[in-house]
Amino acid sequence: MHELTAEQRQMADRLDAMALNEYEAHLGKIIVTTALEGYVGDNSVNIDIPEGVRVRVTRTEKCDIVRWIDDWLDPAWNVEPVEAHPKLESVRSLWIYGTSRRLDGSEQRGRFQLHEPGLFDEDITPA
Repeated sequence: MHELTAEQRQMADRLDAMALNEYEAHLGKIIVTTALEGYVGDNSVNIDIPEGVRVRVTRTEKCDIVRWIDDWLDPAWNVEPVEAHPKLESVRSLWIYGTSRRLDGSEQRGRFQLHEPGLFDEDITPA
């Protein structure tokens, strides 16, 4: 990230705290996501699953959560599948993005929502 003014540094600190709080609120929980990333062999891949897939948010290093790219805080969370899906069969080291936030206060919500227990659970095929 470029050199910040004192005001921008205060904003960055607030955004860091928001990103960590959002991650902590989801850690260990099952969420439904339509976009994941991971690795096939040595290549990173983007995976779009329009119908959604259930994953659990797992332990993630702080440096991946508090991850700045230019003036965007772009947090990545490790996840593991809790149901089988053909698009995930050969993919390893899965992650999703939390809410991305910018120093100017704008944000872009991650493509996930909390899974509501009991809703469609009979459809889950263990991974």
